[in-house]
Order: sequence, then structure tokens, then C-alpha cells
Amino acid sequence: MTSDSRPRSVAIADFNRDNRLDIVTANSGKDNIMILFQNTNGIFVNETIYSTNIGSNPYSIAVANLNNDQFTDIIVANYGTNNIGLFFGKENGIFHEQITLSTGNSRPLFLTVNDLNNDNKQDIVVVHYGTNSIGIFFGHGNGTFKKEVFYTTGYDSIPYSLVIADFNHDKYLDIGVANYGTNEIMIFFWLCQW
Repeated sequence: MTSDSRPRSVAIADFNRDNRLDIVTANSGKDNIMILFQNTNGIFVNETIYSTNIGSNPYSIAVANLNNDQFTDIIVANYGTNNIGLFFGKENGIFHEQITLSTGNSRPLFLTVNDLNNDNKQDIVVVHYGTNSIGIFFGHGNGTFKKEVFYTTGYDSIPYSLVIADFNHDKYLDIGVANYGTNEIMIFFWLCQW
């Protein structure tokens, strides 16, 4: 790690397909993500840095296969520039430059990825700071997404994070949100609009 990198989030995956887990961090202090590759001795080396753009202040990071190829992709919540950054994987642990999905006037604080609507395509779920909402980007399965759908978490709720699980055992995923401002956990149960 470099001085003042201020890593806010970390994820793991085998980015270069050598059967060893690697680490990626969202460095809010340096406006970048950094990948550390694990070698045969369990030591992390060969750090690779990708810019998330000046002022992006990345807060949260996740990994998933967004475009149904054989490579893992990286998804990052760029709090400072109101967008979600997508880094699509290539061979040997190399990634394409960032492309972004706008979150409008909402600052993405936390994100995760899952198949919410059971269509075998990965969706991105985002917690927004300042607008008391969460948002969902439904995936097309090819690395592109529908326009974000917003759901309010209520006045002064100040949501901070979320989890995805089938809470009521109906075989559909639900969303649990930690609302810092109202001292509560809110659950969005699956309905047909997912």
C-alpha cells in the first residue's frame, strides 16, 4: 500500500486464473483500485493499479462475472463522482480501463452483486448516501445494464450497507439494508418488479 491510499473496501478472486486468490482494494485516498497477486509462497506481489478518475473517492468494491466470459470483473462505487465503475477482466489478470454507470445525484456508498430476478444475469445493488435510497442496475448478461431503479429507504434513514438473501424462503432474493440514521434494518422483499 502507498502512503495515504486510505483503502475502504477489499475483495478477493483468482484474477489471473492460477488457482490462487488475489486481492483488490478500493483506495479512496488515491482515486484508484489496486490488485495484489498471490504467488506460490502465499505472498502478495506485482501490485497493479487502475485509475477510477480524479475525485472519484472509491468506497466499495465487489467482484463478479458481469459479461458471461471466462474472466472475473471488478465493480467499484465511486462516491466522489456519483457513478459505478466497471473494470472488465482480460487474460492474465489484466483489466480494461474503467467504464461507468451514472448514479445521478446520488453518491454510491456501498455495493454488491447478485442475480436478483433469477434470469442468470448479474445485477448491481447500490446504497446511496445523501438521497436515502438504494438502487438496482439490472444486468443484460453482456456487461451492459438497464437504467438504475431507485427504492427509497425513508426520510433521514442514511443507509450505509446492505445484504442480499432469501429471508422468507420463497426462492427469491430479498434485500436487507442497514439504516444508520433511523437505527433500523429495513428489508425489501422480492416482488414482481424485481
